[in-house]
Amino acid sequence: MTAFLICFLALSVNELGSIQSMNELLKPPDMSQRITRGITITGLGNLASGFLGVVGPVSYSLSFGVVSSTGCTARITLIPAALIMLLLSFSPAVSGFIGNVPPVVIGSILLYILCSQIAGGLMVVFESADKFQYISGLIVGLPLLLGTVIAYLPLEIVNSFPGILRPILGNGFVVGILAALLLEHIIFKDVPANR
Repeated sequence: MTAFLICFLALSVNELGSIQSMNELLKPPDMSQRITRGITITGLGNLASGFLGVVGPVSYSLSFGVVSSTGCTARITLIPAALIMLLLSFSPAVSGFIGNVPPVVIGSILLYILCSQIAGGLMVVFESADKFQYISGLIVGLPLLLGTVIAYLPLEIVNSFPGILRPILGNGFVVGILAALLLEHIIFKDVPANR
C-alpha cells in the first residue's frame, strides 16, 4: 500500500512536470488552470482505472520529450493514433511483431526521449531561476542517478532486501521520487532560495 501511494504521488509529480515543461515550451494562456485541469483529469482517470483493474492514463504522449522528438504539438493527432492502436490491439500478429523488437532499439528510443525530457526539465529550472547552482544540480541529478541505478540492480540484490521494503527500495522510480523529496524538503530545506 505504501509503494502504491508513493507511486501515485510520483505519477502526480510526473504529470505536473510534463504539463509545466509543455507550458514553458508553448507559452499558452491560463497556464495555472491547465495544470489544475490536467492533474484533475489524470487523477480521475487513474481512479476509474483502479476500479476497472486496468492501467491508468498518463500524459506521456504530450510530454516535452515526445513533442521535441516528433516536432508535433497538435493534440488532434492523438485521436487517429489511439484508434489505430485500438485496432492493432486485436491483431496477435502485430502484437507478436511489436514484442520481437530488440531491446536495444527500444532502449535507444527511450534514451533519446528521456534525454529530451531532462532537457525540458532543465529548461524549466533555468527559466525560473536567476542562476543554476550546485545544490540545484544535486537536487535534480542525484535522484535521477539513484533511480537509474536501482532500476538496473540485479534481481539477486533486489531479492536480498527485506520483503516489506522490496516494493519501495527495489523500484527506481519510487527511490528517485523519495530522494528528490528528501533532498528538496529535508536536507536542503534551509538553504536560501537563490541556491
